Amino acid sequence: AYLGLALRDDHGRPLGTLSLWSDAPPQGSARASLDAILAVVAERAAAELLRLRAQTALTSSLRLERGLTGCARALLADVQPPRTLDLALRHLVETTNASAISLFENEEDDAGDRCLRRIASAAIGEATLPGPEVMPYRSGLRRWENDLSSGLAVGGLVRHLPGDEQGLLAGVRTVLALPVIVRGEWVGFLRIDDCRTDYRWLKEEVRLLRSGADLVGAFLERRSPLQGLRRQGLPASIER
Repeated sequence: AYLGLALRDDHGRPLGTLSLWSDAPPQGSARASLDAILAVVAERAAAELLRLRAQTALTSSLRLERGLTGCARALLADVQPPRTLDLALRHLVETTNASAISLFENEEDDAGDRCLRRIASAAIGEATLPGPEVMPYRSGLRRWENDLSSGLAVGGLVRHLPGDEQGLLAGVRTVLALPVIVRGEWVGFLRIDDCRTDYRWLKEEVRLLRSGADLVGAFLERRSPLQGLRRQGLPASIER
């Protein structure tokens, strides 16, 4: 027989399930006693889960804050102009669970359609950079174009994304894209790839990574016009 109790936080939101299997399920008063014991254990288990989640979130936030500090310093120093963005992104990728981070810039093709172009990247170890270096949004990323241009983040588990998007992210298990804004205009996005795990980004992590996108936007504003960036030979990736 199976007995179970839902683990919930103080607001009643589900955290998990406490389960018990028994070949001889208790009856009568014994069942009532077991239910009372399970309720106490479930309450303590929920409290421990919340504590562990808070500890994990704090550790992740502190790590990301270190990455943001390194990113900001690299952008401010700008000691290697052709590689500054790559160096800054390396600070971010090394303090996340990600495999690679890429910066994409918006541009128009000869037909006037909006396209994306990878202009900087950083990868961990042998991680690859999936997807084409240049492509129009109409080739499978219209949803990204609509959401990112509205200031929204895009992403999730790749296997849950629409099929045309999955085809552009072969080898990536979790993706997060954050808009880059310059003078109030959407000019591109940061894409963070996890090729190893089905990672689910915490809200605080997304908030901090948005700060990274804002830092890049501020740097690009100083380096405008954007077209000048590519002429400096930026698209060289850095591996750790």
